[in-house]
This record gives sequence, C-alpha cells and structure tokens, in this order.
Amino acid sequence: MRELRTIAFVTDLIQQDKVDRNEMKEMLIHSIKSDEAMCALSVSSKYNADWGFLCGLRDNGRHEAEMWLSENYRNIGNRSSIDIRKEFL
Repeated sequence: MRELRTIAFVTDLIQQDKVDRNEMKEMLIHSIKSDEAMCALSVSSKYNADWGFLCGLRDNGRHEAEMWLSENYRNIGNRSSIDIRKEFL
C-alpha cells in the first residue's frame, strides 16, 4: 500500500507541474482483474488444487486479458488505465 501511495503522490506532483518532468517519471498503472469471477468463489477455493478448477481460472484469466487488451491496448505507454486512488487507496 505504501508504494501505491507514493506513486499517487508523485503522479500528483508531476501532473500539477510541481516537479520537473525530467527529474521524475510518471508511472503508468494498469490492472487486469475479474471481480465477478473472483467474488463467485468461496473461501475454500483457495485450497482447490483440482486440475479442472485451475484450468478454469487460467481460461478465465486469458479471457479477461483479451477483453482488457481490446479496450485498453492504446493506453499502454500513454496513460494509466485505472485510477489507483479510486481502486486501491
């Protein structure tokens, strides 16, 4: 959490022109997640080592990554795709 607060703080300084952009570089943050799929799992799923279950997680992750890329590919290297203050702080 401390690292995210630091990133958010430095990003604010850079965006408000309080720091020379040549001295510090803005970090671009991206997040790929599937809250819907993860919330549907029970606590006991953390101990589930069944091959079919693990393959399902993998497949869901690949699907979410493909969807994320189709929506956010243009942002990579240009801007963050999430607001870390809203998502994590």
